[in-house]
Formats: sequence, C-alpha cells, structure tokens
Amino acid sequence: TPEFSATDIAGKPFTYTRSSGKVLMMAFLSSSQKRSQKALEDILATLSDIPADKLKSLQIGFVMQNVDNKAFIASIQKGAPSQLQIIGDAQYKIWGTFGVIATPTVLISDAKGKVLCVKPGHAYDFAPVVKSRLFQALSIPYDVSPDEASTVKTVTNSTVPAKAKRHLQMAKMLFGTGRISSALEQAQMAQKIDPHSTEVTVELGELLCQAGQAQEALKLVSALSAQRNRDK
Repeated sequence: TPEFSATDIAGKPFTYTRSSGKVLMMAFLSSSQKRSQKALEDILATLSDIPADKLKSLQIGFVMQNVDNKAFIASIQKGAPSQLQIIGDAQYKIWGTFGVIATPTVLISDAKGKVLCVKPGHAYDFAPVVKSRLFQALSIPYDVSPDEASTVKTVTNSTVPAKAKRHLQMAKMLFGTGRISSALEQAQMAQKIDPHSTEVTVELGELLCQAGQAQEALKLVSALSAQRNRDK
C-alpha cells in the first residue's frame, strides 16, 4: 500500500505508513453519484459491526474531490467511528498515488501494509467483499470466507511501468473531463517515474500540445532516446 500524508477537512493530519501496524481502509467516493451513496451505506453498516477494541487498530480515509456537498459529508459523519477522516483531493493527487480510476473504489490492506482487496464500482458483491476482507484484516470471525465473497484480485503489479501507466490512465481520465492542468500533473508524474518510456513521453507531449505548450512538447520528445524500432 502506498505511504502518504494528507490533511482532512477538519484540518487534522492523515498519515499512513506501513510500519504503523494499522489496518487501512480507503474509500474513494463522489458526492454526486448514487453508487457512492449506496457504497457509503454498505461501508458504514460494516463499520458499525466492528467491536470497539478492534476499531482502535483501524485507520479509515474517505477521499473525495468535492467536499462542499454538506449533505453528503453529514451522511458520512452521522454515526461514523472517530477513526474516519474525510480528505479533500481536488487535484486527484491521492487518487493518482493509489492508481484509482473508478468511483466508488475501496481498498483494504492488513497491518503489514499488504493489499487484501481493491473493490472498484458498486455491485451485488460489494458489501460481502468489503466486510469479509475488513474482518479478515482485523482478525474478526466472519461466516463468509474472503476468497468466496468474490473473485476480486489484489494489486500485485508494482513495477515501474505499471506505476507510470496508472498515472497515465488518470491523466487521460482527467483530460477527458476538461481538467487539463490536473491531467498534465499526472502525466508529468508518470514521466518522472518512467522517463525512458516512449509511450509515456509521447502521451505527455500530446497533452502539452493540447494545453498550448507545443514547444515544450517538441523539446520533451526530442530529448527521448528510443531503443526499439517501433518506439522510434
């Protein structure tokens, strides 16, 4: 699980480190989406079933772009445990760190920082997957086996190209919604991670052209040294 630091909407720090020994739940939600509302209801129901002594070992972050929707924020805070922190992420930086491109998405990792579950979207198996994996991470008995709750795959590809590609996917999504500056930030992060990738550099160059920075795009691509004929 990526380590990161942020500040929640109340001004309190939210810092996650793999050495903390905490179980982590991250929920990426949208205040304008019905599926996020349904996911929120399932998550809060699951959290209400966790014994108080186990909650002490849990760190919960809800990440959103729009934190101005007071009704949605209130629905999160109503009856939520004190461990739950709401984090604003208007520039998609935390989304990019985690490689999240779907809303809602829930990530759960154990006390050693190993990802147990990444659940994108809200479907029929959302609640059992989230609950079984969270109970597994907290060592709470549950009548549904995590492996039988769904066929959710964990994140295992942590190679440099894979990390860069996740930022590139986020850049394309942001660009498609008109967030040009945020898209450039994500593409530039991808290029920093994998500076020798032809695909990443050309995609960044294209975004720069779209943003009216053609000279910078030409300079960037001209400096690239391609090795394979296809890349050339």
